Formats: sequence, C-alpha cells, structure tokens
Amino acid sequence: MTICFFKFPLEDSLGGAEFHTLKLARYFAASGYNIKLFTSDQKLFRLFEKNNLPRRRIMVGLEPVSRGALLRWPITYIQAFFVFKKAFKSIPPGSVCFFQSLTEKIVLTPMAVRKGMKVFWLEHKVPGRWLRRNPLLRSYRRLAKKIQIITVSNFARKEFIQLGLPERNIRVIYPGIRAVTPASSPPHGGGRKEGVAVGILGRLDPEKGVYDFLKIILPHLPGHPDWRVIIAGGGKDKNKIQKLISNCKQIQMTGFVKDKTDFFSRISVLVYPSRVAESFGVAALEAQGGGVPVVAARLGALEEIIKHGETGLLVEPDKPEQWEKYLDRLATDHQFAATIAKNGWSTSQMFSESRMFQVFDRLLI
Repeated sequence: MTICFFKFPLEDSLGGAEFHTLKLARYFAASGYNIKLFTSDQKLFRLFEKNNLPRRRIMVGLEPVSRGALLRWPITYIQAFFVFKKAFKSIPPGSVCFFQSLTEKIVLTPMAVRKGMKVFWLEHKVPGRWLRRNPLLRSYRRLAKKIQIITVSNFARKEFIQLGLPERNIRVIYPGIRAVTPASSPPHGGGRKEGVAVGILGRLDPEKGVYDFLKIILPHLPGHPDWRVIIAGGGKDKNKIQKLISNCKQIQMTGFVKDKTDFFSRISVLVYPSRVAESFGVAALEAQGGGVPVVAARLGALEEIIKHGETGLLVEPDKPEQWEKYLDRLATDHQFAATIAKNGWSTSQMFSESRMFQVFDRLLI
C-alpha cells in the first residue's frame, strides 16, 4: 500500500505538526508501506530528506488563508488542479492520503475520492480566523462529509464540530511521545544543585508567548540570583527576544535543540507560555516524559495534559503574576516539585508512540 502526505502551507514552519508527520512517515515506512511526500514546505522536505524518506517538492501557489492568497485563489486553484492531477498519475488506486493544508483539501479531495483512495485530513491546528471567516469554508464543510478528519485533542475536535463539521467524521488521535526517562528510573523533578533552570522549548513565534513571558519574568530575576532561563528554539521573535535579554546574564538562547534528553536533564522546570488556544502542546508532554515539572498557560488542550496542582501548574491568562509565583514554589518546595514531576511523568505514559501507531494502523485496515 502507498501512503501519501501532502502539505502546502502559506509559510514554512518547523514545529509539532512537521515532526508528527515525520514520525508517522518513519513508522509507516518501517512497517513496509510505500511513502510519498508532496510538499512546498522546505523545512518538512528537508526533514524527510535527512531521514531518507521519499519526497517530491512541487509548487501550487499560496495556501488560501490570507487576504492576498485568497485574491489569487482562482489562479492557485487552476494551477494546483493540473499539478495535482499530474502527481496523481504516480499514485495507485487504493492508496491512503493525508492532507494537511487547505489547498489540497479543497482541490484534491474530490479527485482522490473519485480514484478510490482513502482520505484523511490531519488537523494539527484549531480553526482560527483563517478558516472561520474564509469564503472557502462552505466547500470545506461539504468535502468534510466525504472523508475522515483527525484532530490531535478533544479541544480541537469540539472546535471543528462548532464550525459545522460532522461529528461522526472527526476522530481524536493524540500525538505520541517516546518518554526519555526509563520506567525503571524515577523522574528527577525539582531543581538542580547549581540553582533553578527554567526551560523554554519550541518556536519563538508571537503566538507562543515567549517574548511576553520574558517581559513578565525579567524584572523578578534580580530577586532570584540562582535562577536562569534557557531558551531553545528559533522563530520570528528571535531577534526581538535577543534585544530584550541583551543585558541579562541569567538568560541564554541555545538555538534549535537536537537532543531533547540532554535539554531536559539541564532544566528544573519547563514553561509553556502560549498566548493562543493550543491544539495540543507536544513540548509540555515531552517535558513531562522527561520527568520535568511543567508550568503552562491555561489555554486550549493543555488542560488535557495538565491537571493543575497534580500533574503540572496552569497559569490563568489574566493573572501573569502567577508565573513567578508558581516557579518560586517549584524552586523552594522540593517535595512538591518532585510530586508534580512524578505525576506528570505518569500522565505522559498514557500518550505513548506505540498507542498512537496502533490507532493509525487500525485506520488503514
């Protein structure tokens, strides 16, 4: 069987969605399936390239999720139709297709269904203005009745149901992680001998709230001389953040981290300061899997991972003072920090890669 992944986003990105796609592709390839990637996303293409997975770079125009791209949609549609029609000649009937961007969902779904393919829409995001106010929403709803939609959380599922998609066609499959702490070893939890290391892991984009978190915590760092903040990742706010922290020796930026096990071993707590409702929150779950306590914004699906006061701590969006309060408690109450870390690690075991793969296997039958 051939399994195809399609993605043609408005902008390239490197985050949870891309690594989730890679993880699925590697598993399916190891299981003996023929894998194909069709994309304009340079970063996703390079991920497949580094992992020696079949990929094909094709251009079909801008994804219709911005005003400018929507104005060009008639041209994009025609271009995408003929490019996809040509690409489909290399895909046998009965194949499985995973569509991630609005372009291929609108253009390719009718073509794939007519060819007898099994179609899934992978929805890594929650529907925002880019979809709720999109003139293509009517077509999106109509086509959603013909396929199966996969969301990464119950929160996201409810958002799509509210958007008018058929409830029976939407299924939740949580992203799976590989816990970096062996089950035979207790999670470390709490602080480090050299002080408290607050970690931030992920894209440094405005919606992730890293810049806003740093603005909140910076004035308090002089009162906590044993605290330090380690920022791992890159994104649109990188230069802005560098300028903000230029005079603070307690904050360092490490860039993209390849070895998350090493990163988690160097931090005492992970903060997840998102400004928008998250569809899931892989970095928070991975930290729990590494035995690290998590303090996160109470938004979106993060409540499906973290139970406040038991498996982590949740900051109310309108109470920014809670960031310092909760970090201080984890830094000073080592027993509490250890309990949070242990409970968080136990929670992470319910989101295993093997469980995720088993569910996807059943979908393909």
